[in-house]
Amino acid sequence: MPRPTPLLALLLLPLLPGAAHAQEAIWAGTVRTNDLDVGVRVRISEGAGSARVSVPHFGWYDVAARVGRRDEALQVTCDVYGSRALLTLARDGDELRGTWDGWGARGEARLRTSQAKALTWTIQPFEFEHLGHGFRASLLLPAGEGPFPAIVWTHGSGPVDREDPLYRRHAAWLAEPGLASLIYAKRPPTADATMQVLADDAVAGARALAILPEIQRDLIGVGGLSQGGWVS
Repeated sequence: MPRPTPLLALLLLPLLPGAAHAQEAIWAGTVRTNDLDVGVRVRISEGAGSARVSVPHFGWYDVAARVGRRDEALQVTCDVYGSRALLTLARDGDELRGTWDGWGARGEARLRTSQAKALTWTIQPFEFEHLGHGFRASLLLPAGEGPFPAIVWTHGSGPVDREDPLYRRHAAWLAEPGLASLIYAKRPPTADATMQVLADDAVAGARALAILPEIQRDLIGVGGLSQGGWVS
C-alpha cells in the first residue's frame, strides 16, 4: 500500500452512554489492510477539543488534530496535506473495533487502551527571535534525563510550520537514540529572506537552545531536507 500523506478523520462512537469523559484516553492498536498490520495511536482530550494521532507507517508522529461531535459520535480530524482516510470505531468489550477506509484500502481496526504505550519522547512549545521576527517552534526531547545533543531542522523551499509531519517523523527517529530536535515555522518568503538569512535563523535557534538545561550546548547541529540541505 502506498504511503500518502493524508487528512485523517476518526469517528469514535460513545464508549459509555452519556460519559464523554470515558473517551479522554489513549487508544492504540492496529489496522489490518492488504495483509499488513498498520499501527495506530490516538490520544484524545475531548474537553480541550483536541487530539494527537500517530501512524508511524505513514510517517505520522503525534500530529495535532481537532475533536468535535457529530450526533452521538466523536469526530477527530487531522489535516495532513489534503488526502483522506476514515476510521470508524465502536465499543466492543474493552476494545474499539471498526473499519479503516481510505487511500484505496479497507481493513479491520482494533484498538485497546491497555495496548497504549508511552512515547519515547515529549514535545513542548518553544519560541525564539531573529532580525525582528518571532519564531514559533516545537522542541522534541527524548525520554530520560538530559542534557541531550540537538538538531535544528532547516526547511525546504515551500512553507513549513512547527507541526509539519515530515520533520516530525525525522525528529522522532532521532529521539530514539537520544537526540533532541527543534522544528520551527519557516520565515515568510519575502525579498529579505535570502539563503544567508535563513541560515542565520537556524543559528539563532541553536543559540536559543544552548541556554536550556535539557540541551548539551556543545553538541548542537543542523539538518535539512531539500533546500534545507543548502541552508544547513
